[in-house]
Parts: sequence; C-alpha cells; structure tokens
Amino acid sequence: MSDLDAIVGRLLAVTNELQNLGGHEFARRFELEIERDELRDAAKEFTERKDERRTINDLESELLSRRTQLDELNKSKINMLYQAQMSGAHTMAIARRYGGTINNAIMRAQGAENLILRIGELEDELGRRGYNRDRAD
Repeated sequence: MSDLDAIVGRLLAVTNELQNLGGHEFARRFELEIERDELRDAAKEFTERKDERRTINDLESELLSRRTQLDELNKSKINMLYQAQMSGAHTMAIARRYGGTINNAIMRAQGAENLILRIGELEDELGRRGYNRDRAD
C-alpha cells in the first residue's frame, strides 16, 4: 500500500475488528495484531518519506513556522520566580518545587513535544540535502 488514506482506512478497520472480537478468538486476534503492526510500520514509513517530495523552500517555510510556534509556546510558560516574588515567600517555595513540573505539563498539553520532533525532522531532511541551517534561523 502506498496511499496513506488506504493505510489509515485499513488500520481503522483492523482496530475496530480487534475491539469487537470475542475473548476466545485468539488466532484471529493474533493475525489482526500482526496486520495492525505492519500497517503502523507502513504509515510511519509513508510519513517519513513525505518530506522527500517537498522543495527546500517549502521545508524552510514550515521550519520557520514551527520554530515560531515553539517560541510562542515558550512565551506562554509561567514565570514562576516572578509570580513567587509578587506573592511572597510561601509561593516561592511552591515555585521552586513545582515550577518545572507545571510548565512541562503546560508544554505537553499544548503539543510542544510533537512540535519539537517535527522541527528535528525538518532539520534532518534539510541537512540531508546540504541545506545551511543557519539560513533558516
């Protein structure tokens, strides 16, 4: 299968069938789990190759856009020390103890991990093409 829509459609069908199987249908479950794993691998391979067909200008444009998104997410973090200074000593202790945890949760909820991964993928693809990364900064 080379078409991502066909891969995803079949993956959905396999997943639905797995969910609807009875507890005694072990052989069929095994077959479907193998097919599901193969479909996941095919989808992963397809998405990894998608950037190969894009132009450097297109990749650079997306890279700049993703970096801007990440910068905006970083600006949305809570400045725990500032908040603590405005609120008093008790808040300072909370900021020291939980500040990183709170900000990490905020970043995860806003999709920062996927954004960082995508930036890395774009940089890797551009690097494979001999692109000067400093140009996009």
